[in-house]
Amino acid sequence: MTDQEDAISPVPDPATNPAAAFRRFSLTAYSAPQVEGVCLALQESHGLDVNLLLLCCWVGRHGVRLPTDTLRRADQAVAPWRETAIGPLRALRRRLKASVGGIGAETAAALRRKIKEAELDAEFIEQDHLVTLMDHLSGTDGRAADRAGLVRGNLIRYASMAGIAAGDMPRDAFEILVAATVPGGRAAEGAELDSLQ
Repeated sequence: MTDQEDAISPVPDPATNPAAAFRRFSLTAYSAPQVEGVCLALQESHGLDVNLLLLCCWVGRHGVRLPTDTLRRADQAVAPWRETAIGPLRALRRRLKASVGGIGAETAAALRRKIKEAELDAEFIEQDHLVTLMDHLSGTDGRAADRAGLVRGNLIRYASMAGIAAGDMPRDAFEILVAATVPGGRAAEGAELDSLQ
């Protein structure tokens, strides 16, 4: 390896490298307290896509309101990849937590780690595709916008588009995502919730 290859690359600028910026945001947000558990619970209990949840947060943080039709098109665009690549990898990784035939979980642990890496790679491919779908979105850089309200509204519109009724909205889960996305995001709690019901 050359010295140039060892150099740390600069932090990606959302304007010049949105895919890298979204990936960095996702990793940071996902590692925030409670976010991983909330995202996985929303995935398991409501069938919501973790990458779309993170996209709702990321674009809202940058002043973008995602209309329902945009969310629907994004979900439809990544659904085949989710079903063909991410879902089967996830199912196999989970299945290998237990013994398969005479092969114990500890014997398959190294393979499970490789599958987990492949699953993460597949998630990043989905994220990159989502970013390309957002290229022509209007409403970016809403300097005066209530960023927490935009994130909250994006999450609510996504959940509604996915078939979650207003009375069943996982508001507490959404507030955890808002707080991880927008510093002080809980201060405006309820502002957009009321307007969407």
